[in-house]
Amino acid sequence: MKKTTAALLTLMVSPAFAQGSAPPATQTPAPAPVQSMPTKEDAPLAVDTVRMRQGYRVGRIVGAAVHNGQNQQVGTIDDLLLNENGDQVVVAVISVGGFLGIGNKLVAVPYKELQVERKNDSVNVVLPNASKDVLTGMPTFKYN
Repeated sequence: MKKTTAALLTLMVSPAFAQGSAPPATQTPAPAPVQSMPTKEDAPLAVDTVRMRQGYRVGRIVGAAVHNGQNQQVGTIDDLLLNENGDQVVVAVISVGGFLGIGNKLVAVPYKELQVERKNDSVNVVLPNASKDVLTGMPTFKYN
């Protein structure tokens, strides 16, 4: 039985040794041919980088101080809410009052009422006719 098993193993392994021209197992396959760049129609995720340089990062706006027209801080941006399609910011949630997030109140204002502009390496957010009293007098915004 041992001789039969040894003979079978020899027959199974010997073709691998007999083929000296086979590439080694560690050889990498040839690279796939280079494909052409996608066209505008083929690339739905293409971004106009020039336009993006003129936009604002949400991470810079959320947490930014909100000032009124007299340069008085009246709150901070807590969140930005998008429309149903997710393609436009429509509401800014502003945190008003309190100290270090304690005792604050959230209010919602239309995003188009804000004036957002670059200020050095950050953004400056202005709600021109706002005051802390006006904002704290608004209805409290609650997330669903």
